[in-house]
Amino acid sequence: MNLCSNELSAYTNFNLNDQLIGEDSNGIWTETVTDEIDNNDDTDSTINIQNIYNTKGPGTYRFTYTVFTDNNVCDDQSSSVDITIEKQLDYTGATLTVNTPICEKEIAVTAFSATLKDVVNIPDGSYSVTYTISGIGSPITTIQNFSNNVLTFPIASNNFSVPGNYTITVTNIVSGTSLNICNNIIPLISGVIKINPIPKINNATLTIAPVCQTSEAVVEFSGTSNLTDGSYTIVYNLSGSNIATAQSTVINVTGGLTSFFIPVGLIPNIGTTTIAITNIRNLTTGCTNIATLSKDFVVKALPDVTNLVVTIKDVCQNQPVTVELSGLGNLTSIFLSYTLSGANNSASQIVTLAVNSGKASFVMPVTNLPNTGNTSFTITDLTNVNNGCSAIINPNSKSFLINVIPNNPTVTNQEFCKVENATVANLIPNGSQYRWYNSLTSTTALNSSALLVTGNYYVKEINSVTGCESGLEMVAIVINELSTPILNQDGENFCGLDNPTIQNLSDNVTSNGTLVWFDGAVSGNLLPATTLLQDNRIYYGFDSTTANNCFSTNPLQVTVSLTNCDVTADFFIPDGFSPNGDGVNETFSIPDIDFLYPNYTLEIFNRYGNLMYTVNKNKPDWDGTASDSSTDINGKAPNGVYFYVINFNKGNTSPKQGRLYLNR
Repeated sequence: MNLCSNELSAYTNFNLNDQLIGEDSNGIWTETVTDEIDNNDDTDSTINIQNIYNTKGPGTYRFTYTVFTDNNVCDDQSSSVDITIEKQLDYTGATLTVNTPICEKEIAVTAFSATLKDVVNIPDGSYSVTYTISGIGSPITTIQNFSNNVLTFPIASNNFSVPGNYTITVTNIVSGTSLNICNNIIPLISGVIKINPIPKINNATLTIAPVCQTSEAVVEFSGTSNLTDGSYTIVYNLSGSNIATAQSTVINVTGGLTSFFIPVGLIPNIGTTTIAITNIRNLTTGCTNIATLSKDFVVKALPDVTNLVVTIKDVCQNQPVTVELSGLGNLTSIFLSYTLSGANNSASQIVTLAVNSGKASFVMPVTNLPNTGNTSFTITDLTNVNNGCSAIINPNSKSFLINVIPNNPTVTNQEFCKVENATVANLIPNGSQYRWYNSLTSTTALNSSALLVTGNYYVKEINSVTGCESGLEMVAIVINELSTPILNQDGENFCGLDNPTIQNLSDNVTSNGTLVWFDGAVSGNLLPATTLLQDNRIYYGFDSTTANNCFSTNPLQVTVSLTNCDVTADFFIPDGFSPNGDGVNETFSIPDIDFLYPNYTLEIFNRYGNLMYTVNKNKPDWDGTASDSSTDINGKAPNGVYFYVINFNKGNTSPKQGRLYLNR
């Protein structure tokens, strides 16, 4: 009878008699191992097989049934019942430890094996282990020994031809001494042998855009589909314009794509540089591979701005502000970024400038410069349009002033007299800060000595320090001109005996305004109307207006004659005089003769017929001095009788003779 240890609970009261077939009933059961049969009780036939296993373990146990003869003829007869108990092996909790992950190039030199452990009460001995390898169709059986609950079996390396995850699954374990009574408990027992691929990138594509000096180069990977997602270390060399060896960096691959940076410190020189990747290592698996992947790339020069000079002149408010750049070397076109701060603020502004002979200029938008005061212009970037490289710009600020524009001058329309010969200097406002123009579009200021004419003039103020100009204000200028007064015919002729005055002269003149008289054409004295006229004196008459105090440009010039007289009945010739210094009758004077006979001559003779003195209109009356004779030592005529001859020199009037008496 064969029993497995897991089914003995049903055999705790097992009657051996039930195993007898055709045997006599008066036999006796005996055995010598388990003590389950009471040898003192011939009727004992019941055993506890579970107890046998518990106390004696697995094995074959024989129980003998003997029927004793009751005569001496027959022999005693015996039959045996063999009960074989096999232990059920339980592999619950068993684990299978396989090789740690390896790289595919290690397959040929790796001894693959699997170790079954973490089991309990597995008898030492030889066992047949059957296992499968994922991807391989047929199970594999190997005979190995359990020792101290551990069994290790080898796995042939030819089962692993390509990288991948190979699952080793134990499907059956059979002891070498098994009677095949029990079905052992074998859970899922498996382990995975992981064979990692080596990274291969020789067929990958590298893309490196041209890079500017002082910038990192970005290396783009593509076509690397054999790389699993993860992190890798690559080693590369640089040659050409820039040289570096055994440079290491980490790349992260996703979907077969990745990129990394070549540090700026490795590529300081312009020109063509070659990057050659020599090795790659998977940081997760540790698998490495040599590589021969290379790519050329270009390092572009930065703009040379070491000689850059920024010039910004001070301007007036609302005027264009021009930025002039020089020292730009051989650049031909640039992008310029700048900011404004101070009196005017502006975020980054960008302009594109053509460069000629190292120079460029542009006008900043007036809308960005509404305020007066000090503004700072700061360059934040200067890029070569042709290669896209930006210069290294240290803070480069230039300050400039936006000056206040003077207010427009306060003006009024103005009038001048023609005679004044008014010039630009006479205009109001005046001063060195003002500029006058004769048209709204003129750009040439009038000279201060320019004569004014009737018309519109324009004035602006210029700040002498900043040069800022106000707007133009128009002034209407009127030059008032009066015509010359007209003298009536013979209006200059008077008789001095009538004591004519300026008013009498005015009465002989036609004018449009108020007639005024001066004793000089220029800077003369104004003569009141009561001023007595003088013979042969020139008087200057001007037409004038009280509204603007103007005078006619050219005066009426009148030479007055007071000789337009008729001889009167009371014409008197005195018969003597007394030049004695008492102030009375000091000269021999004929009243009114200058007016009546303006061309007269008066000759004085002594009693000897000697000419003593000659008198005419332009020579003083005789004061008793013998200026025309040398008869007296001291030149004074002595008392006595003298004779005169008057030549009237007018019309047909005959000369007249007479005598006079000189009494000192």
